[in-house]
Amino acid sequence: MAFSLKLYAVIKCLIAALFILNSQQTSYLLYLNNPETINKSGILHDRKYTQNTRVRYFVHYKNGTDKPQKFYMNSDLKVKSLKKSFNAHFLPDRAGAYSIRNFFTAKQTTALLNVYCILDPEDTISGIIEGEFQQNDRVVCRLGVENNPINYLDVLQLDYKLEKSLDVYMKIPSSVVIGEKIEGTVLGQYGSDIKLTVIPRKSGIMKMSFSPRGGDGLLVFSHKGKITMTDFVSVKKESDVLCIKVEKNVPEVFTFIPIGGLNYPIKINFNLYDFTDKNIA
Repeated sequence: MAFSLKLYAVIKCLIAALFILNSQQTSYLLYLNNPETINKSGILHDRKYTQNTRVRYFVHYKNGTDKPQKFYMNSDLKVKSLKKSFNAHFLPDRAGAYSIRNFFTAKQTTALLNVYCILDPEDTISGIIEGEFQQNDRVVCRLGVENNPINYLDVLQLDYKLEKSLDVYMKIPSSVVIGEKIEGTVLGQYGSDIKLTVIPRKSGIMKMSFSPRGGDGLLVFSHKGKITMTDFVSVKKESDVLCIKVEKNVPEVFTFIPIGGLNYPIKINFNLYDFTDKNIA
């Protein structure tokens, strides 16, 4: 037990040093979910910004106490271009999925960050916040009303706008994976934008399906202004998502945001058919 505590302290120091080293960056993503299950009330995150900084927060916590707790996340100053979405649910993956879906359509504003809800025991709160935080602003996240800091780890990811591309040929299955291991990112890329550009090399009908590989899963994504949230699919099963008419060499752009509460990766499959192919249905 003593060794584990020492190891935890060493890891925390290393991550803190890395954070300080990179904190001069003016744009990054902050993961707030270490630890994910909170067993006592207290401060989960406390940060004062030394310069104007654009930050996306990914937040995912479970109330592991035996009573309802108040969850707060607040800023001292107004946040420019503030966009946020939170959802609480007793199923962590539902909390994550609903939060991501609503984030896609959330409107930007300039306002104080002020998030508040009651979490019942075993409930999970999951959310995304993005905005331009001003110099000298202080952001505090806590569970309950106590001011004692909980042993938490802020994990920083410098790049959260990720891009992938895929060429799709007639009657040749093509696939891409999201949430896989990528150097410089948190495993799963939770809360990151993953922009996937699919280029059909012939005109026809393109079918999209997906298969969760790390556990039961679903997709939430944007395509041509429409937000799609699929049903849950069992691990290693495959489910069709959409069929669309495509033109030769005209890109189809999809934006995915990996969901808190799920285990990644997820494989996404594309098939291109001519208009008379009976396999389209």
